[in-house]
Amino acid sequence: MLLHACETFLDFTKENPDSIITHLKDIFFSAIFANFRAKEVHSWSKEAIMSLKPYFIMAERQQAEIRSLEKKKIELEKELQQFDRKKSFRTLGMQTEDFDSAMKEQHLEKVRQLSSQVARMETERYADKLEVEEKLKIKDRKIAELMNQMSRVETSEDKLTQRCEDLSMTCEDLKNNVKKLKEEKEKLRDLVRDSEAERLALKLSSEHQIKSLQTSLESERRRHSDERTTWLDSFVSERYDLLNAIETTRRQQQPAMRSDGEKGGHQENEIPEADKSQL
Repeated sequence: MLLHACETFLDFTKENPDSIITHLKDIFFSAIFANFRAKEVHSWSKEAIMSLKPYFIMAERQQAEIRSLEKKKIELEKELQQFDRKKSFRTLGMQTEDFDSAMKEQHLEKVRQLSSQVARMETERYADKLEVEEKLKIKDRKIAELMNQMSRVETSEDKLTQRCEDLSMTCEDLKNNVKKLKEEKEKLRDLVRDSEAERLALKLSSEHQIKSLQTSLESERRRHSDERTTWLDSFVSERYDLLNAIETTRRQQQPAMRSDGEKGGHQENEIPEADKSQL
């Protein structure tokens, strides 16, 4: 935009030198505000414009001198026209004609000097134009490098943005998984709580059953012990009664057994054996 503004300025100076400064200000200020109002504003835009300030001031001074010389030229032309009108009055005589000729020659010399100054200023302005174009080329190269750097930065930014989006999606998935795991954990905790309650109830029931069994076994053991004691007492009593009866019978049979001799002795020995086997 700055290069286009400079080219437009250089072309415009050839066609309309009277409004050069005004047009140059309009172009530069429109370029400045257009750049600074856009979204892609960079520091080099302002620096590039501010670097042209000395050339702008120099061109403004030269144009001011050109305008001053142009005004003088117009004034001299008016004077020449006045002198030409005076030449029509023949009553003025030869002195007036000589004076007009001298003044005309003087004014023509001034016009030639002014034309030489204008040509010299045009040459200087052309040299300034070349210098400005060279500086603009350097600025354009710097701008191109900065644009390439900005493009690389934007590419890296896009990659980082995509990476952040991927990480965000992964984070959302992990959050959902954590939420599901928490729900599963709560379900398992409820199951553990229910299982613990069932285990406690089963434990209490088992303990109650064990106590009941222990009580029943203890009762059975006492009953069996009582029955055994009663049976043993009865058995021993019966055996003592039987032995007493046998002893009584043997005593009653001893007189008869003595008379029989060996036969009686044999029978006496057999009866205790039978009693022992019964015991």
